[in-house]
Amino acid sequence: MLNIEVDLGVGLAMPAMPADERLTRISFYTETYSLYVHRDHPLSGRESVSCDDLRGLAFVMYPQGFYGRDLIDRWSKERGLVIETIMETGSATSLLQLVGAGIGATIQPSRLIESFQSLGIRAVAIDDSPIREMVIMYRNDKYISVAAKAFINKLETSFQTSR
Repeated sequence: MLNIEVDLGVGLAMPAMPADERLTRISFYTETYSLYVHRDHPLSGRESVSCDDLRGLAFVMYPQGFYGRDLIDRWSKERGLVIETIMETGSATSLLQLVGAGIGATIQPSRLIESFQSLGIRAVAIDDSPIREMVIMYRNDKYISVAAKAFINKLETSFQTSR
């Protein structure tokens, strides 16, 4: 993008990386994370859990280096929480199947549950949850076409109505 090879970029904001002043960033969607547990887990009946409730749980997580895992690791470190990972996999489907089998809990984007209702798992809100932010980026010094502006507008509008 900085080499002017593309007009627009859409992706996750990377809070650990400083923003480049040559780029305009427009946030169009922010999502919280939830704790996913088997429906028989002691925390499954709760509306929300605190960071302290997560201590000592066995977790199945993405491997380190995955955006979601790095986000959770930063969030937990800031709160003095150690996530005890017993298994790692690079697939959201596999993570939720492991949770459904009662092997461990996981922390994933809150809206993910809508795709996995049949697995016998429950999403529980996390107080002071990790947050991921979707952004549109473009160079400040580049002309933005009418089509690009329409795309930005459509993206913002679509995500506002899907919340």
